[in-house]
Order: sequence, then C-alpha cells, then structure tokens
Amino acid sequence: MAWIAASASSLAAKQRGRLEKKQKEREELAARIFSDGMELDQVRTAFEQERQQRQQLETKLQEMTANQPDLEKQAAEQGRRESDLVEQLAAAKSRGRANGGGLPGRNHRSSRFEEELIGLRQLRDELSDQMAMAQQPPPKTSNVATDGRPASGKPPRN
Repeated sequence: MAWIAASASSLAAKQRGRLEKKQKEREELAARIFSDGMELDQVRTAFEQERQQRQQLETKLQEMTANQPDLEKQAAEQGRRESDLVEQLAAAKSRGRANGGGLPGRNHRSSRFEEELIGLRQLRDELSDQMAMAQQPPPKTSNVATDGRPASGKPPRN
C-alpha cells in the first residue's frame, strides 16, 4: 500500500507542476493579449486621427478649387485695371512733360494714380499667392503604414 500511496503522491505532484505551468502560460497569454489590445487601440486612434486630418485637407482643397475661378477672374480684372492705370499714368506724365510739367492738379492726379496702381499690384500679388496655394497638392502625412502596421516599422505581435 505504501507503494500505491507513493505513486499517487508522485502523480499528484506531477499534476500540480503541470497545472502551475499551464496557469503561468495562461497569465502570460492574458498579459500579451492585453498589451496587444492596447497597441491595437493606439493604432486605431492614430488611424482615425489621420483619417480626420485627410478629410479636412480634402475639404479645404475642394473649397480652394471651387474658389479658383473667382480668384482667376479677380486677378484678370486687377490686371486690366492695372494696365488701364499704367496707360493713364503714362499719358498723364507725357501730357505733363508736354505742358512743361506745370499744373499742380495734374501732379496730384498722377500721384493718386500711382498710389492706386501700387495698391492694385499688391492685391494682384495676394491673389496670385492664393491661386498658387490652391494649386498645390496637400502634404502627405502618415502615422500608419498601408499594411496596418505602425509607421515605426515594427511588425505587429502575434
């Protein structure tokens, strides 16, 4: 009977050892699953933020593209006004030279044309800058690789 008791005790010890090993493996797997779940949540959050940013950039691009014809019309009109003022200024200067440079009212008018011309040129430059910005493609930003991995290049844990 002692032999059976010793054998049963040995078998019970082996079973306890196996059970402890399995419990440890289960705890390690649970910790790994929790860690991977946290990482997955971070990747999902980064992906959502990037999606929202892309959507905002696309909306802004659509607005800028929609405004481009108006900006082009304004720039063309400013160009026509500028040309007219340059012609008027040149004519006023040549009349002033032909008249001996003499009339104070004409000098005032010439100065006014020059000021208006400067203002129109500044406005033209601003419109040109806006048109240039509207024609630029949006910058590409990415926090997540296309295969679902973080941009850090680390492969997902298995």
